[in-house]
Amino acid sequence: MSEKPKKGKMKELAGQKKATPAVARQKSKSTPFYRADNFQLYMLWIAMTFLLTLFIVPSLRVKISSIEVGDISSKNIKATMDFSVEDQETTIDRRDAAERAVLPVYDYNNSLRSDLVEKIHAMLRSMRDFYQEKNAQLAQDTNAPKTIQDKKHLGTLSSDKSLPATEKDWEQEWGKFAQANGINLDYDQYLIFEEYNFDPEIENWMVQGLNEVMKKGIVPSYTFSFNEPERGLIWRNVSTQTETKIEDINQILDLEGARKQIESRIKDLFPAEEPLIDSVYVIIQGLISPNLTFNLSETRARMELARESVKPAFFQIKKGEMIIREGERAKQDQVEKLNALMEMQKGEQLVPMIFGLVLIVGLTLMILFILLRRFRPNQVHTLNNLTRYLSTTRIIKINSGYTFIF
Repeated sequence: MSEKPKKGKMKELAGQKKATPAVARQKSKSTPFYRADNFQLYMLWIAMTFLLTLFIVPSLRVKISSIEVGDISSKNIKATMDFSVEDQETTIDRRDAAERAVLPVYDYNNSLRSDLVEKIHAMLRSMRDFYQEKNAQLAQDTNAPKTIQDKKHLGTLSSDKSLPATEKDWEQEWGKFAQANGINLDYDQYLIFEEYNFDPEIENWMVQGLNEVMKKGIVPSYTFSFNEPERGLIWRNVSTQTETKIEDINQILDLEGARKQIESRIKDLFPAEEPLIDSVYVIIQGLISPNLTFNLSETRARMELARESVKPAFFQIKKGEMIIREGERAKQDQVEKLNALMEMQKGEQLVPMIFGLVLIVGLTLMILFILLRRFRPNQVHTLNNLTRYLSTTRIIKINSGYTFIF
């Protein structure tokens, strides 16, 4: 008979057996959760599920036949849901109308009028100062003619050699005046002002006529690009940045019309003074210039802003509404509705497809993993074992289509 173990020995063995689970629990507590075998295998399953899903999704795109404008529909097509689609034709028409409603912008340069007025004052002041200076010199000689007209009557203008020094000064002054101001004023026309003693009242009348014409606004010519005569324009003061809508542009003058009007005004100011009228007109028409110019860049910017401010128009489609009937030739608006419907159907079908695919791939991998755990427990116990096993797995494909994994 075999000898029974002693009681002390049995207690020692029992103690050793009981200590084993405790040691295991202590070891498990010391191991981080992300290094646990089950956690790593679970994360591998999730990663492979999503990677395989992303790999398969592109091949699941729904292929829907489209219809072009002018095609004949082979069947009745109704809306399967409520949706809206942009009415591009109406949107374009509305944006074009908004662009056409923008009035062209013309910049009014008010400072040009004040500059020309100041230039007239300076020109006549220079002529008057010279006249007064030469008259003072002539007054010292009682035998000398007092005015240019007296010199003409005395025949002192017969030749350059016989001209007195004062007459040469007048010609030099006239030359400097014409060159400095860029005005084609004849010498005889220049001397007309001397005949009237360079009266300041003439200067004031010239300024008055110029102001009246330039306040109306002067454009270079009546060549318009945006139907201004019918639509009007925006008058924008450059100095104050204030704007005024001008509906009747007949009050605005072109350069040629401004010159005719200033000539008419001069005749009213100087009746029965034909020589003086000619001299004054030559000076003013040489100075007058357009003070109202078309601002193309600002007009284009406002047109673009008007287009962008128009919101798109939409077709509102209800579920069950007939979009196109069988045998009907497709129109532009029907094609737009069909395209929008197909895009929405793609989105609606793709979402459940992806969701179902995730379930199928995940379940397939889980079943495969369970089978491996059942028949190859040692190879899939840990992540390292599973990776090593998969890298050495041999796949044999039989002609019948069955696949065996060893």
